[in-house]
Amino acid sequence: MIKLALITGCGHTGTTLLARMMGVHSRIYNPPYETNIFLAYNVLQWDDLLELHFSKAKETKEECRILLEKTPRHIWHVDYINSVVPTAKVILMTRNGRDVVASLYERTGDIDSAILRYKDDSYLTIRQLDNQACLLIRYEDLISDSSLELTKIMNFIGLEFEESMLNFHDTPVNWNNQ
Repeated sequence: MIKLALITGCGHTGTTLLARMMGVHSRIYNPPYETNIFLAYNVLQWDDLLELHFSKAKETKEECRILLEKTPRHIWHVDYINSVVPTAKVILMTRNGRDVVASLYERTGDIDSAILRYKDDSYLTIRQLDNQACLLIRYEDLISDSSLELTKIMNFIGLEFEESMLNFHDTPVNWNNQ
């Protein structure tokens, strides 16, 4: 049976980098886009969307054990996700606030919205720290000791670390069909 793992947190905290690293694992399927399955506008179809992605995972990787979903905005819905998929594992990403705000500002050109998004999403991340279904990962730790952090994540989701995860950049990904 394939289980669900999610990567979430404020955007620009390394969620895509982590998804790329984990996505090369032989037993993990990661769609190369944000599925938005659990966002409010999908509330009436989340179960169909989830089943669609589970089917795609089975087709793509024969030995797949984990469907890995990366949508930063799912940080707003972790409680709901835990209620409808109680076995789901959630990886919360965080990063130095100045770096996140600078990156968000570079993307949007709006410093006020960059600060507000970082604050709001960070408060929601902090709310999940006592949740046993969640694991907090710091971007800076992932960069400084990728093997250790990936091993910690793999233990959390019930798989073994694979060395290929460190060479994720050798596997081309057309993220968001770009």
